[in-house]
Amino acid sequence: MRASLEEYKAACNYPGLLDEAQVERCLTEYVKALGVKRKIQRLRRGWSVFENPAILSHVRIIIEDIKVRGDARDALDARAARAAQAAQAARAAQAAQAARDALDARAARAAQAARAARAAQAAQAARAARAARDALDAQAAQAAQAARDALDALDALDARSAQAAQAARAAQAARDALDARSALDALDAQAAQAAQAARDALDALDAQDALQKFAAWCLNSRHWSWYADLSWVSTTYLGAIQLKKSAVQKWAEPIYCAFLAGAWFLYWTKDVLFWIAKPTVHVEDINGRRQLHSSFGPALQSDLEDLYFWHGVLVPANVILDPESIKAHDIFKEENAEVRRVLMERMGMERFFFEASATSIHHHEVGELYSIALPNDPERVLRAVRVVDPSTGRAYFLRVPPTINRADDAVAWTFGFEVTKEYGPLVET
Repeated sequence: MRASLEEYKAACNYPGLLDEAQVERCLTEYVKALGVKRKIQRLRRGWSVFENPAILSHVRIIIEDIKVRGDARDALDARAARAAQAAQAARAAQAAQAARDALDARAARAAQAARAARAAQAAQAARAARAARDALDAQAAQAAQAARDALDALDALDARSAQAAQAARAAQAARDALDARSALDALDAQAAQAAQAARDALDALDAQDALQKFAAWCLNSRHWSWYADLSWVSTTYLGAIQLKKSAVQKWAEPIYCAFLAGAWFLYWTKDVLFWIAKPTVHVEDINGRRQLHSSFGPALQSDLEDLYFWHGVLVPANVILDPESIKAHDIFKEENAEVRRVLMERMGMERFFFEASATSIHHHEVGELYSIALPNDPERVLRAVRVVDPSTGRAYFLRVPPTINRADDAVAWTFGFEVTKEYGPLVET
């Protein structure tokens, strides 16, 4: 077939048209070209991990992998601790400091990979070990291709490299594809929730909600299987045409066709190649910068999992759909500062201060200054001044810097003044 950058860009406008039969035909040709056998199956909205044995089996392997790697990491930590003690006894400060530095470095890497050690660190380690696991050869489509013909695989890399800049410009022009990818990136980054789900699944495999949630994270994540976002992989075909790489075109063309027909990304298991249709994406434009946002539903609505964003911040569904359900304790326990800010905004500062039993630290005729301790917040304390609109009689809580200790100074600050003596209006209207 003849391919053009324009049709690729049009296909990046999600959700676009969906020709399910064409997607299935293209993916059948794809696995045939790779020389592997897989059943082709669409993962539909409302899917259940318990109704898809291939996914359930894969998730159980991942959970066991997390457990094994977690136990191994605990053993390494214990050994490191014993080494530190021995170093203290034998060589005193210098060796002990080195041991502590090693532990700190490992902790820093774990925190950087995700914010919740066990699942996130296991995910990072699994990427390196995945190709070596015979039990998970399903994800190795590229490896299978390389095993059949290493030159073809090298050609694919050459083709992708040659087309990279052009494809990036095309994807930028067709931004829905990037927005959808950003949503998955945000979910990937917010690994604390995924790690918690993993721990829940480890503790009780019969906890269906926890296992379903973790399975969705596994499919959304790129750590646990050979993952194919077709808006990216399909550009290989454009590069192969440009470089006249016929061997690469043989397997890249079906992927390109599947993307044009409405496939979004693929998920490989041992026996089944699952595909997911393109999502619906909602964004807002802030001074020319697009970010995921929806005030009425999911910002990314897909058959796999709906994701909710408030001005670019990934949040739980209830924050968008039912803000009245947000409680003060939700804000106190939230570790992510951006999510905490959104929770306050959606809950409303007045209701939050009331539920949190805020302390009044200063009263003045222009307002009253309240304070709440926030241990998880970088500022450690939240302060807001309660003022009353003289024209409507409505009360408002206005957040002010934690260094302000007087209500009149707080009100002055909300008008752009440092202290009260710079403010001092004769009449408020």
